[in-house]
Amino acid sequence: MLKEYHDSAIAIERIHFPKTDRVADPKKQEVCHHLRGEGHLLVTAPHAVRYGTSKKPQPSAETTGAIAFLLHETCHCHILALRKFYGGDPEQDASCIFKEKMAEIIAEESICLVLNIGTLPAISPYDAEVSVIVPGKQKKAESIIKHSCQNLGDIIIDGAKSFSPNSVSGRALLNGAGAIEFSLKKSFRVPRQNPSGFNGLMAALIDFVHNYGLDI
Repeated sequence: MLKEYHDSAIAIERIHFPKTDRVADPKKQEVCHHLRGEGHLLVTAPHAVRYGTSKKPQPSAETTGAIAFLLHETCHCHILALRKFYGGDPEQDASCIFKEKMAEIIAEESICLVLNIGTLPAISPYDAEVSVIVPGKQKKAESIIKHSCQNLGDIIIDGAKSFSPNSVSGRALLNGAGAIEFSLKKSFRVPRQNPSGFNGLMAALIDFVHNYGLDI
């Protein structure tokens, strides 16, 4: 029987990742959650709250921040998640506070792999898309992902995708770490809509982190 994480995710989302259009000043407020962990894996959630410009804020990637928190609690990995809307987009801007913080963590904690949690459009035929670039350990990473995700829904694993240099995954590669991007459809990652799917997703991510992420 799957362990249940959906109630915890709902509570974490409500407490730590409020949805607001109020713009925070990064010089006065901490706009990122950084929780230090063990090992050499960093989980990122750059769209955990609203992002984009103050005139045109974009909706958050709901529960991606909660997923990062739960991975920290269960696997003790490092995490970095956006917690305040600051008027920028970590996945698009050439320079931003989120990627600057990520670069610091990669250097200070000798991070070898960044696991980036993002979204997949509703029109996608898949529940999840996993893009993998792990120099030197590509086959190992893809093999463990396939094993960890074997009980999930429709999922595609792409080992040939390239990341934009301005994206979080692309910047992780430029900073010397491997990058794995989990893009998740909303219907698959939101616990209120699909608690059993969410619990299965968490089980797969935890299995991957335990079997690969903390052993690098």
